[in-house]
Amino acid sequence: GAAQRRSSSRRSTGGAPAGAPAFLANLSDEEIAEFQAQQSRRNSGGGSFEFVMTPQGDDVLNYETISALRTLGPEAAALAATEQAAAGESVAGKAVTASVMQAEASAEGPEAARTQRLRTVMRKYYRSHLDTVGKVLAKELASLEQELRALESKMPEALVMKDLEDDKVRETHMFVRGDYKQKGEQVTPGVPSVLPPMAKELPRNRLGLARWIVDPGNPLTSRVVVNRIWQQYFGRGFVATPEDFGLRGVAPSHPQLLDWLATEFVASGWDLKQLHKLIVTSATYRQASRTSESDLEVDPDNLLLARGARQRLSAEMVRDNALAVSGLLVEKVGGPSVRPYQPPGLWEEVQRGQRYRRDRDEGQYRRGLYVYWKRGAPYPSMTIFDAAKREVCTARRARTTTPLQALVLLNDPVYVEAAKVLGQRLLQEGGADDPERLRYGFVLCTGREPTVVESQILTTLLEQQRAHYTADEKAAAKLLAVGDKKLDVDRHGVSVLAAWTAVGSALLNMDATIHR
Repeated sequence: GAAQRRSSSRRSTGGAPAGAPAFLANLSDEEIAEFQAQQSRRNSGGGSFEFVMTPQGDDVLNYETISALRTLGPEAAALAATEQAAAGESVAGKAVTASVMQAEASAEGPEAARTQRLRTVMRKYYRSHLDTVGKVLAKELASLEQELRALESKMPEALVMKDLEDDKVRETHMFVRGDYKQKGEQVTPGVPSVLPPMAKELPRNRLGLARWIVDPGNPLTSRVVVNRIWQQYFGRGFVATPEDFGLRGVAPSHPQLLDWLATEFVASGWDLKQLHKLIVTSATYRQASRTSESDLEVDPDNLLLARGARQRLSAEMVRDNALAVSGLLVEKVGGPSVRPYQPPGLWEEVQRGQRYRRDRDEGQYRRGLYVYWKRGAPYPSMTIFDAAKREVCTARRARTTTPLQALVLLNDPVYVEAAKVLGQRLLQEGGADDPERLRYGFVLCTGREPTVVESQILTTLLEQQRAHYTADEKAAAKLLAVGDKKLDVDRHGVSVLAAWTAVGSALLNMDATIHR
């Protein structure tokens, strides 16, 4: 980079005094006299001076960019970017580009996050200091950010919540008959006396309450968690009222088992994965759900856990199961919310000016956990399958069986598209003939072999649908047009794929009915 420096004309008009330093031989008489005068003042206790070389200009690399170049780029590119940047944007740009390309090639493994950060530093520097358009945009962005900071500094601030100082405690009284003007007995922060007391070293505030809740000596927290997880696997918790563990709640059916699982949960360090593993590997969970009429008369609700639970899938799981069976489910973990198919105009009806822009990529095939949820307009198909509205806390979902659920499975684009992809899968993977394909699909969806009656029903359905769509190919094409997923029509034919789509829809309905 350029530097601030002072230079003098060098004329050799004379010579340096005898015994003078060698470098004085290249100075003029005036410069030698000035040097001798400075030396004299320094020796006589006078002042001294010093100068600092300060790099200036847009071509000077900052410390972060130099570190990134040295780490990610070859040594030659780093030196070229540092020493030859002043020669022009092309040289520096090529050096930075070479380093970025090498960084992109090596951004794998555990160092990927660090590599990405360093690569961002280099790109930011190049775009804001070397690129012609980037410099203009960076200057404009800096100006806008400064205006934003100035605007935010003028905005008034309102205190929402703040803890008092440690040595200050606000006086709190009970109100006589609920009248805030009549103060009764003074109360202090604490926990119910029927539960273990808070430790003396815990602060009497929200932080202390949180630590008391997860204290190993608290008998309530671990039991509530264990009961809810048990409810997920068996459909019913040890305590049938998970929202109420108090006097109004139902007594636990297996109190000793609940206590043992709760203590194991705490002893494992609150390890949820260990708790799930403990339950699913138990003999109780691994029982078959088949039972006899006599057992149903004795224990219709399976309170004695003498058989496996007939657990119903939740709304999210019904959708995930259909996508998984068809092969459409994207099992990616994490990421932003997704917007799958939804009836047109639903959001516009709830709130004017808003539009629902559904995903056109793999986002529509992700798990129901990631479906975007608007409290005023929840995802309709999940609501019909008893999903909570999320307006209040829900510890236990209701269970209903309505005709609307069957209509969703038959008409929702999610399930229609899953049915047509499932039908193509049966054609390609099921076998060489129709009976083998129907058997393969039944096992795939239900996990068991079909009975003679069930096989006959599916065979009859396939023959009817094949005849129907052969006579009406427009209806077949309309059915296959649902959804974004394209099928191999040239290989199988429109009428054949439509007939197998109807079979896939029947299998998905049977699958959902069995699990519901």
